[in-house]
Amino acid sequence: MKQTMYLATITAILLISCKKNDEDNNTTPDTSGVYITGGMKNANSITYACYWKNGVKTDLTSPTTNLDAVAQDIAVSGNDVHIVGGEQPATGKYRAVHWKNGTATYLTDGTYEGFADAIFINGTDIYIAGTEKNSAGIVVAKYWKNGVAVNLTDGTKTASAYDIAVSGTDVYVVGFEKNASNQTIYKLWKNSSPQTIAQTNTTNANFYNLAVSGTDVYVAGNEYITPSINQAVYYKNGTQVILSSGPNNTYAWGGITVSGTDVYATGAETNPSLFTSEAVCWKNGIKTSLGNGTTQSQAVDVFVKETDLYFIGYEQNTGGVNVATYWKNGVKTAISNGTLSAYTTAIYVK
Repeated sequence: MKQTMYLATITAILLISCKKNDEDNNTTPDTSGVYITGGMKNANSITYACYWKNGVKTDLTSPTTNLDAVAQDIAVSGNDVHIVGGEQPATGKYRAVHWKNGTATYLTDGTYEGFADAIFINGTDIYIAGTEKNSAGIVVAKYWKNGVAVNLTDGTKTASAYDIAVSGTDVYVVGFEKNASNQTIYKLWKNSSPQTIAQTNTTNANFYNLAVSGTDVYVAGNEYITPSINQAVYYKNGTQVILSSGPNNTYAWGGITVSGTDVYATGAETNPSLFTSEAVCWKNGIKTSLGNGTTQSQAVDVFVKETDLYFIGYEQNTGGVNVATYWKNGVKTAISNGTLSAYTTAIYVK
């Protein structure tokens, strides 16, 4: 999965609006290629949802309605392209949405605010992780299996679900729930049973992404070494692996994936002298810079396809505009023209 562009609670991710994509439903879509989801700003700086296939953009929501939207995650199964995210309708509350081949299905009805962050397809079953506010205005972490909601938290404390993976009959979700002292405690749910991620500092840690390989479960994020220094980390079956220990701030906020014996994570490292962050990746704990080192950039997801390694993110151009970008085997390709800001959120290679 991906790093979410709109993290934390629903109030921090209100970025959404959609319409059905104009697509010939009588034609079997060609699903070969590189799929990248995200959002793009229009002339009024409103984000609309879109995805790129082999560099060609398809809009999931209208660029002209001035209603926020974002496509947050993607999976391709057979001839079907599944994308999840959220939308802001003209009336009502933000809704969690699942696009299948461009057609939107709403997971929440708009009575209370909702958002979909991640999707995982296991055979014929579709799992989507996200959030929805309850009648008391508290955000509930949940997932949907084939459209049926499963609550992970009881709705008494704010919570969110960020990523989901399925292995056999086991369903894993990573996210957080506030405790009685209003501290954010990151958790891994296995079949709806929560486990606290064994971070060294529970008040200064963030975990947004997970990967499951066989019986091994990986959760990626960051922790504070000191009140001013973050370190990128992941946990494998509850054991901490430090990706960076300073002196710069590092964040493994992007995706994490496992291919054979190799573990890949993505994120960013700050450059304090330039007041920017640079897109970076780690392979088995060894860091590689993806950005140019002079302008703002970030890596947000990773995908391994046979011998090819893909990272996605953004890099600012000299005009300060975020350019949607992917790196294949270290070679950078821009997929937006740099006139208006664009963001990537997730990648799937078919």
